[in-house]
Order: sequence, then structure tokens, then C-alpha cells
Amino acid sequence: MLMSDVLEIKQRSILEFLFKYYDLNMVTSDYQVPVFYIHGEDDWQTPYSLAHTYFDQLKAPMKQFYSIPNAGHATMLDQKELFNEALFDIIDQIKH
Repeated sequence: MLMSDVLEIKQRSILEFLFKYYDLNMVTSDYQVPVFYIHGEDDWQTPYSLAHTYFDQLKAPMKQFYSIPNAGHATMLDQKELFNEALFDIIDQIKH
């Protein structure tokens, strides 16, 4: 388990719940708002293939999946320009 002595008891219990019991498939996949994912292709904390598979199941009035190459979990740090381009594209889509 990824528990550390640094984590407080409350944080540890939340992580334990998420790792042992949380099932994202039990949460609704039907949204009434736009949904946008900006995802690093090299993200190992939230694996790209799992995120994309889940995203494909979502129903939303507007949705877009932005794949950012050579970026991990901290996409906004790994590929700042590509991340910003995705944000500006999202803003443009929402405006219209």
C-alpha cells in the first residue's frame, strides 16, 4: 500500500477508502455540463488507457479529450504550451 508515516490519519483513511472500495464505474457517467480531459500520455498515476476508456463512456452535451504527448500526471508542468493551448481551446468552445 502507498501509505506513509507522513500522512495524517484522516488522509490515510481517505486513501485507504479510495484504494480499497471506490469504484468509478458506480458513479454516474451522464453529465449535464461540458466535460474536458487534459491528459498526459505518459501519466502512470492515472493511466492513459483507463482514463480514455472511462471518458469514452461519458455522456455530456459537449466533451473533448486532449492527449498531451511527453507529459505525465503534472501535464501543466511537463508540457506548458500544449496544456495552455488545450485550455484556450476549451474557452473558445464554451464561448460559442
